[in-house]
Amino acid sequence: METLALFDFDKTLVARDSFRILGSAGSNGSLQRLGMLGYAVMAKVGIITNTRYKELVLKRVWLSRDSASRSELVGEVDELLRDIVVAPVLAALRTHVERGDGVAVLTASPEFYVSPFVHHISPDIRVRGTVVEEGSGGLKIENLFAEEKAVAAAQLISAAGAPTVHVYTDHENDLAVMKLADAITLVEPSRATIAAVNRAGLEFEVLRA
Repeated sequence: METLALFDFDKTLVARDSFRILGSAGSNGSLQRLGMLGYAVMAKVGIITNTRYKELVLKRVWLSRDSASRSELVGEVDELLRDIVVAPVLAALRTHVERGDGVAVLTASPEFYVSPFVHHISPDIRVRGTVVEEGSGGLKIENLFAEEKAVAAAQLISAAGAPTVHVYTDHENDLAVMKLADAITLVEPSRATIAAVNRAGLEFEVLRA
């Protein structure tokens, strides 16, 4: 294996925040959808943690559903995500797969819907995301966010033994992952992301959809 390609998911492989799509699709009416948006805003401004945000949303749109209803929701989210795939990123991902490179998707979004979506593209792609489990105490969320994502990336890199690591992402939250890379592609990056990567002294290319 010559290259390990690590892809972010939200706003990289797909053009929007997939977890917000899950919250909206799983809501029962406009009032609950508004509540989902409120949780997202609170997480963004730091009133609640990202993990707490996920817990609040999943309790309302996932925990209350039976197995059949969950399958329906995952199918609905899958269809919505297919409509917003970022074509040049998908093309880059497929090129890596066809070349025989190692390919993994790393995401803070839950694996339970990201994995089926990604494996429709290729079953050879590894997926590491937030793990959601249920127990007697309710939901247990192992959130693959920020530094935890970098830890997962380092584990994949070590296991692959690839001489070249290529990271595709849109956001400065992945700066710790980018620092592990030999090549960086920023997908539709904001000015803040470009500034953060420049401050870190990292070289990169920009991909526009």
